[in-house]
Amino acid sequence: MKIIKDLLSEQIYKILKNDIINSKINFGEVLVNKNLQERFDVSSTPVRDAILRLKEDGIIEEITRSGAKLIDFNPDFACEVNQLIMTITLGVLEYSLENVENRKEIIDNLNKYIKLQQNNISTDLYYEYDYHFHKTFFDYSNNKLLKDLFKKYNLINEILVKAYHKGDFSLENRLDCLKDHENIIKSIEDNNISMTLDLIKKHYLRADKIFKNSIKIS
Repeated sequence: MKIIKDLLSEQIYKILKNDIINSKINFGEVLVNKNLQERFDVSSTPVRDAILRLKEDGIIEEITRSGAKLIDFNPDFACEVNQLIMTITLGVLEYSLENVENRKEIIDNLNKYIKLQQNNISTDLYYEYDYHFHKTFFDYSNNKLLKDLFKKYNLINEILVKAYHKGDFSLENRLDCLKDHENIIKSIEDNNISMTLDLIKKHYLRADKIFKNSIKIS
């Protein structure tokens, strides 16, 4: 596969990340430098740089001279990642909402992403707008460390969701998640932060339940 020789490492990174997100490259699989060079018709340098980007994302477990190994995910790890994201989201919520002047902007952003999710309910863009819905709280928290942590683990969480939810994460489940989002916005409008925290926890526990069911099945 040949690609335009412009920002090669960035293009390769995006293609590989998309392959991983969509399970075209599986958990625990080894990426071989030579194979990637042949696939993209490039030298070793852009391949190495792309792999380093994936390592920064937390997707790569180990880099060797010949390539790199993806993290070997499992349902237990999926639960841990989901619980981490839930915990930092609950923690960041009060930071983002403590400035009353920001609330209207936050609510406007949340409503925007709900509409985009609704318009893309059956496509992979649904996940992109779900990410931006939750990222809104981090954007208004003024805490870069928490924002970076969320960005990193949300990518891993998206891969896990697609891998473990599959048939279980049906249209009905997506609609349920959208309903959660609507209720979260309503509680913020009502200035009921306690309710908002409870709703966000419930929202993440929905995914946690599916991961735990995967553990029981396996």
